[in-house]
Amino acid sequence: MTSISLKLKKLKTFYYNPIIVFTMGKVGSRAIVEAIERNGIFPMDLHWLNSTYHTIKDANLFYKNKYRRKIYEIIHNCFLYILMFFQKKKIKVITVFRDPIEVRHSFLFQDLHLFLFDYFGTNKDIVRANSDENFLFKIMNTYLKEYYFKNYLENEVCKIFKLDKNNLDFNKKNGIGYFKSKKYEILFLTQEKMDSNIISIEKFLGIDLEIKRINDSREKWYYPIKNKFQERTKYEELYLRNFYKNNNVNIFYSDEEIEGFIKKWKKYTMGL
Repeated sequence: MTSISLKLKKLKTFYYNPIIVFTMGKVGSRAIVEAIERNGIFPMDLHWLNSTYHTIKDANLFYKNKYRRKIYEIIHNCFLYILMFFQKKKIKVITVFRDPIEVRHSFLFQDLHLFLFDYFGTNKDIVRANSDENFLFKIMNTYLKEYYFKNYLENEVCKIFKLDKNNLDFNKKNGIGYFKSKKYEILFLTQEKMDSNIISIEKFLGIDLEIKRINDSREKWYYPIKNKFQERTKYEELYLRNFYKNNNVNIFYSDEEIEGFIKKWKKYTMGL
């Protein structure tokens, strides 16, 4: 089944089983979607409804064929939004969040070919001077939004589902939270603790799930480069503290967990 035909099938069945897996991307949500599909239910699998992209400029517009796909996606999502408005059944939504630095790094390598195509095309005169050991870091900062985590939370989740980010009922210890309104039931998860919340996902959806890990980055062509990049890419501690604070990460993660992220990514200086 092609991508477009599957989307049309999901739109058709949305009336009977209004389930949306709505995530920021790079959080392992495909495993949830495919587990639900094995039960004969076809949930909507979305990363945006309000045009919030992880890129500073939408890299999919670089190629004409991807431009056509993007136009289709916009029409599809607008039509879905209309269906959501007229849907009489309560819509169940699963959304997953993840350490935003991990998300940025994952997006960098997922779309690296697009970024490089554009970067080399627009920086021919200076590209040699910029091809040092920090080259990929420069690519990331050129194309990826620094505060995508916050933008996604505010412009997608909060606006679309009409909720206040400061009043979420989220259990940081267990990495799970709930929101209910007249129209929606939303299950919030963090990717880092998703495996321990499988039973809660099953209870939320009312079905049994066999979640199999797919789309593993270790199987991607870019894994050795990404692995090396993550080993060598470290940040100043002050930057990290501002980064996590400005991204509103504390809504989903405890102070201890945030300190763990900072410890993982910060630069260390050797004593004399």
